[in-house]
Amino acid sequence: MTKRPDVTIVVCTYNRAESLRTALGSLAALELAERTGEILVVDNNATDATAEVVSELAGRSPIPVRRVLETEQGIVPARNRGVAEALGEWVAFFDDDQLAEPDWIARLFELAERRGVRCVGGAVRLRLPD
Repeated sequence: MTKRPDVTIVVCTYNRAESLRTALGSLAALELAERTGEILVVDNNATDATAEVVSELAGRSPIPVRRVLETEQGIVPARNRGVAEALGEWVAFFDDDQLAEPDWIARLFELAERRGVRCVGGAVRLRLPD
């Protein structure tokens, strides 16, 4: 039996394949240190190239990547599906239009351990189109 990952990073998406490609690329470059993780993309019934983008990244990411389909539209059903499908001890939500700093997960774990808490959050810096 394989060990359960420390964290599942849940990325909910709907028809934002190009933005998703960039977001997933930043997640694949995360420095997990001694942690283990997985990236779970919740495809909210997209009609664009979302499945292909996820498949492409899964083939080259050092962090395992998988995709699940949620046909009920909306962020709430998509996030609920992500939680239900997550294998990690922790769940981290990440938007399909964000970029992760390489130490994002390590810093969240460090904060949680230092404070002795089970839930943490961090700043989000907007990346707006020109």
